[in-house]
Amino acid sequence: VGSGGVSARRTSSSVLLTNDLLNAHPSLDTKVTALQSRTCEIMPGGVWDSRGYLPGPSRYCFESTQVAQYTEGQHFLAHEDAFPYPTAEANRFQRAATVLVYLNDVETGGATSFQHLGVAVRPKKGRVLFFFPGKSDMQPDPRTLHTAESAVDEKWVTQQWVARGFPAKVSPTPPAAAPEPSLVSAMARSAAGEKKERRAKGKKGKKGKGGAQPPARGFGRK
Repeated sequence: VGSGGVSARRTSSSVLLTNDLLNAHPSLDTKVTALQSRTCEIMPGGVWDSRGYLPGPSRYCFESTQVAQYTEGQHFLAHEDAFPYPTAEANRFQRAATVLVYLNDVETGGATSFQHLGVAVRPKKGRVLFFFPGKSDMQPDPRTLHTAESAVDEKWVTQQWVARGFPAKVSPTPPAAAPEPSLVSAMARSAAGEKKERRAKGKKGKKGKGGAQPPARGFGRK
């Protein structure tokens, strides 16, 4: 098992099952494909992109499956699988779901505990833990904070994360079109124009170049 960024916070060892590795081990690929197919059944209605690649807006994909080993005393202290919102926005995806598959029976230690929920799941071969670290608004759900408690007996677990692409940015709202002129305002402008025209004709009449002013035009004239 390769090292996956071991620190005081996470002391387990892990390896990513990349597409190249799965292509080289068909029997392993069959198991991973079966796990992912079952996950799709549990999450119906989504549109899925190819595994291991950044998903398109609001689409889902599987991150590379990971296998982790915990030996005596190893742990992963309290953490969230979802990313802080600014990180998720910059990366253009959030972790929508986590699927943990325990690969062996563990008699002592190694439980996965959720502090805020008061829940602890003991490792048992074939047992699956399924939860949703990222909310629909792409914010992390703090209730999913969890710890891989220190192992006493050796523990093996498969970790499968489901990524959801950030929704496409909403286009700015176009400026509102100028309102259509109301019938009253149109008639008022027409009347003002005719009044101006009458003044002009009146001036011409005083100079002997025009006739008498026409009668005023009103609204609703009988």
